[in-house]
Amino acid sequence: MKRLPALIAAMLMLGSCALPVLPAGEDSSQETSYRAGEYRGVAQGYAGELTAFVTLTDSHIDAIRVPDCPETEGIGSVAVEQLPGLIVANQTFAVDVVAGATATSRALIEAAKQAVSASGADPAPLLEPPAQPVRPSLRAEVHEADLIVVGAGGAGLTAALAAAQSGPELRIVLLEKNAVPGGNTLLAGGGINAAASAVQQKAGVEDGFEEMLSDSLAVSGAQEGGLLETLAGDSAAVIDWLAEAGMPLEQLAQLPGSSAERAHLPENAEPVGKFLIDGLTGAVRRAGVEILCGTRASELLTDEEGRISGVIAESPGVRHLYTGGAVILATGGFAANDKLCGSYHTLLRGLDTVSSAAAQGDGIAMAQELGAATADMAEIVIEPTVHRGSGLIVPRALREGGALLVNRSGERFADELADDAKLSEALLAQPGRCGWLIFGEGLLHLLPSALEERVLSGAGPEKLSRAAGLPAETLEETISDRNAELPEAADEDGNEPHPARLEGELYALEVAPGVKTTLGGLAITPEAEVLGAAGEPIPGLYAAGEVTGGVHGAAALPGNELTGLLVFGRRAGQNAAGWLSAQEERQENSDV
Repeated sequence: MKRLPALIAAMLMLGSCALPVLPAGEDSSQETSYRAGEYRGVAQGYAGELTAFVTLTDSHIDAIRVPDCPETEGIGSVAVEQLPGLIVANQTFAVDVVAGATATSRALIEAAKQAVSASGADPAPLLEPPAQPVRPSLRAEVHEADLIVVGAGGAGLTAALAAAQSGPELRIVLLEKNAVPGGNTLLAGGGINAAASAVQQKAGVEDGFEEMLSDSLAVSGAQEGGLLETLAGDSAAVIDWLAEAGMPLEQLAQLPGSSAERAHLPENAEPVGKFLIDGLTGAVRRAGVEILCGTRASELLTDEEGRISGVIAESPGVRHLYTGGAVILATGGFAANDKLCGSYHTLLRGLDTVSSAAAQGDGIAMAQELGAATADMAEIVIEPTVHRGSGLIVPRALREGGALLVNRSGERFADELADDAKLSEALLAQPGRCGWLIFGEGLLHLLPSALEERVLSGAGPEKLSRAAGLPAETLEETISDRNAELPEAADEDGNEPHPARLEGELYALEVAPGVKTTLGGLAITPEAEVLGAAGEPIPGLYAAGEVTGGVHGAAALPGNELTGLLVFGRRAGQNAAGWLSAQEERQENSDV
């Protein structure tokens, strides 16, 4: 079983706790006088002998360390983490034991007492309780489960539901660090790609596996299908599976990059991400899965044979140990982790993100502690025009309609319709690493309602320049040049002005590139098993969604990301349930 680092520095556990201050005029040396040095004490704990080293000054206990913790991870280890700091902060052994770790708590206190005795001092004065005690911040709790799913976004909910369907007898818990389920999936629009689905066939849409794979490869830059073959091959099945679970997707749309109408959407025009989260959350709860929000997983545990054996997590005031024979990681990517993104591309440092703030790469880091391999970590997707201040995406439709992009000098510096990577690079090269998107009333209808109150306006270039803080003369010249490129009317009769012309009331939004999502993460098999550094699956560990890498390549075909989390989330749940069943059967056979 994976253990905490051997050396535990007591004062670091409660770094904000000051040593007790004695009343003025009171001579502490009459009550507490020690021979300075470090002394050793040993006591019997729950799982073995526990050794404590106590450092004394001539007047107080300075530190307590436990070089090796023999106690159960997540239970006794909590006491070993907390109690040394509490004893030092309170200058007494009369501290509260850690709930759930009584035997370890008492053993540590006894070992520390023996160490003080070894110095030649009488430990009796240290048995008096403090007037204002500092108490443990966490209590330990142990929970038994068969399967732990970490992350309640689209992938985690899908995995939990699939596992519950495959193994109705399984005890499944779903841990989510946020206050509610959803993750990045809740923000998703677009649709869910699927080829040769029953919905397409009913609508007379001709599409198939080969066409979807070809479109996906063209966008990804990959030469071979790999995991994209699994994604395309299972795509129609997940649409049927969602419908059976009460989430029909009867509408079709053709997204950019696709050669057919293969994006599936709900009929009521509800955003597909919200539709999925609402439907999956209800289905998961009805299946008997316990969803625990506000509970952040921090460590994966393995047994002596390297198989997954549990998860350590924390919620307010509680350190949890969840025992289980399998874990599914669905913790999302790392788009909100500025340091990690910047480690792969220095230009990305300091950028806003349009991703959920929870996308910190937690699951990747936990699995790497077990030696997990990663793939495509440098594949980070950038959204070129994100409104500065709100973090909202300014839609490409404005640029396609003819909006003008200028820098802080009022100069046009790039092709507004360049691909996202080239436009982002051009923006980041400008003063302030940003620009201003300028458009007229003819394009105002393309502005999302959330941005309407954030847009600046002015009647003509001069007034707009004052509102935006741009040089009036340069901006007026840039706008004049832009208008000269455009016809005055949208039709031959001249009845409708060209919508992109910059005349009359003008509008401006300050924009800069932002991190949208990450396509790299844990390396997995087609069965959603997490691979170790040697290329073999880590027994009992599965992953799906943005926490994984190697699925989409350098770019995802629009609509494929949702398909991917559904396909591999479903496979992770089914295969984790199968793994647990096989382990139980193996155990039964060994007992015969």
